[in-house]
Amino acid sequence: MVSWTGVIDASSAHKGWEPAEGTRYLTTSAGFEELREWLGGKAEYLLEVFIFIEEPSRDDIARVEAAARETGDISRLSPTDTGLLALASGMDLELITEDRSMQNTAQFMGIRWRGLSGGIRKVYTWQKVCTGCMGRFDTSSDECPVCGSDLKARSVRKKRDI
Repeated sequence: MVSWTGVIDASSAHKGWEPAEGTRYLTTSAGFEELREWLGGKAEYLLEVFIFIEEPSRDDIARVEAAARETGDISRLSPTDTGLLALASGMDLELITEDRSMQNTAQFMGIRWRGLSGGIRKVYTWQKVCTGCMGRFDTSSDECPVCGSDLKARSVRKKRDI
């Protein structure tokens, strides 16, 4: 049986992540494509030695989406981000990422995570606020459904310190 080290996000590769000898990381197929964009040919070598592709279950994806809706991070997470969070959750592995929205959602869900350059210090809940009418909305849209002005993401409450 293989002992997995964690789930790797491409944002960490951009910050200089290097796998240590004897470590084994998981990513999704979409996560690997992002790694390939950052690392080029080196990604193929990593795939042979250190990185293995696994896809998350639909149930784990649904749990991540529900949590991200609750925190307000849903509009900030790409499908790749959601898949990586779901994989880390479903496999009970540490997520290595520099993405603050992924860290926020992971912390909210109780997923262990690590950022190479630090990371979030508090978990926030986000909501869209209209720059015109000042209404607050839970939407992924950038346009106010009431007056048509721009919506900006604002933290509406600190959930807890880390």
